Amino acid sequence: MVQKIDNLSSQFPDIEGTVAQCSLPNAISFTLNLASTALRIRVALPLNELIEATSNNPAANIHRYPALYLLDANASFASVVETNRRLSRRPDATRVAPAIIVGIDGDSGTLYDTELRKQLYSDVTDPATSSESQPAPLAEINAEKFLGFIKTELFPLIQRLFLADPQQQYLLGHSLAGYFTTWVLANHPATFQGYAAISPSLWQNPDTLNALTSGTWQQQIPHEENAALASAKEAAEKSPRVFLAVGEWEESLAPWQHGHPKADEIAERRQARGMVSNLLALGEALSTQLGEEQVQYAVYPGEDHASVFGTTLGRAMRHLLIPDITPAKNT
Repeated sequence: MVQKIDNLSSQFPDIEGTVAQCSLPNAISFTLNLASTALRIRVALPLNELIEATSNNPAANIHRYPALYLLDANASFASVVETNRRLSRRPDATRVAPAIIVGIDGDSGTLYDTELRKQLYSDVTDPATSSESQPAPLAEINAEKFLGFIKTELFPLIQRLFLADPQQQYLLGHSLAGYFTTWVLANHPATFQGYAAISPSLWQNPDTLNALTSGTWQQQIPHEENAALASAKEAAEKSPRVFLAVGEWEESLAPWQHGHPKADEIAERRQARGMVSNLLALGEALSTQLGEEQVQYAVYPGEDHASVFGTTLGRAMRHLLIPDITPAKNT
């Protein structure tokens, strides 16, 4: 995941000893193709599971970990991995289990590949972005195909090589990737056991928000043939856990923006998109449908669209990555 740079020490003659690039321990990266587009896949294991030993002899590892699938990995893979490692050192204290983190993004190396994100995460076809001037590889991708790639190619690979638990798979997305996360919940809810959508761009397609708030999406969740035999607890276990977060200043100007030369334009755009209003409506509806234990949602004071991701990351993990802790382990 980090290119090797030869003779790096020669660039820093004032530093004694060997100078090397920093890299994330116990993690690898590789590419997989979706149509004609290369996607960069990053995988990080808990530090107590050496990635070399696991990949060389996966059968030797009998413990399966939950897998957290992270979108926009170019921007946040290290943050998510290190947050999980820090919190999961004491799962009895933090209620966060160690997990396999699987990052997915383009192979461009840019923090956010705007055009690729539009194709991967948005189910809305915009004629302006699907013209003949658009690069051919991007035209072959859409949200449905991207999800199909995750389900048919990435899931089996991660489960085979790293023994991820297929019953503990979670999806995490922010902004447009957060919208994709809600779209998967609305259209293919059984794909993951939990969803974390931070600042989801629900304005992208009102149909997704309507499906979730109306409850029609629940028809796609597998149920027992005889519903009368399924207890409330069993029904809850089959329902996904959902974490939703948005920053206070995502539907209005933050105090430090009032002097911005385009303040009125920014305020109007944020008001029209309704980031806070939409998330509160979604959270309230899902809490009613699934129960308060399954759904956590909140508006975070003092946070904006960018900052809320880091603020809520640990909370999202606590809601999704619940460890199996017995009283004997709580010492």
